[in-house]
Amino acid sequence: GWGLRSRLNVDQSNNIWFYSVNINTPQFMITKYDPSGQLENFPLSEGLFPQSELLSEQSGKVWFIAGNANNLQFTEHKLYSINNAGTIQEHQTLDLANEDIITSSTIGADGNLWMLVSNFSTEPNDIRVVKVTLDKLENPIITPSAPKSGSTAIFMVIASLVLTSSLLFSTFIHKRHI
Repeated sequence: GWGLRSRLNVDQSNNIWFYSVNINTPQFMITKYDPSGQLENFPLSEGLFPQSELLSEQSGKVWFIAGNANNLQFTEHKLYSINNAGTIQEHQTLDLANEDIITSSTIGADGNLWMLVSNFSTEPNDIRVVKVTLDKLENPIITPSAPKSGSTAIFMVIASLVLTSSLLFSTFIHKRHI
């Protein structure tokens, strides 16, 4: 659900990033809360819906995946980044099916974007790990793993949510006490 994608992300400069929505338009935005207490909103293009968490990495960029939706189905999955000044850059369309749902995502120690992707429209237990190599954005390497099934799939979803939440909370607390 939407609550999973609206988790807080703390970057290298202790800025807190999260999604918000302008209810009047309705238009999704990325909001940055800086250490001095200032809020800045950066609107996404009209009709663009977030599909992943906001993920910061060492270069200072915050990465996310978003796309257009038609009848509650995404018509594309595009990789974007936003810098500290709020400039949103579209990088490319990812090779994922329209029915794919990004359940969880993170940037690993290897600098790659890792996603847990589900597609229940074709196979009830289709859950796979997908890697996007961020340092080769012109021709990214997208490596899906074989689908998992049954209790393995359910365990992977629950474990990824627990681990991601724990890591974000630990990072936030650690950065606040240093």
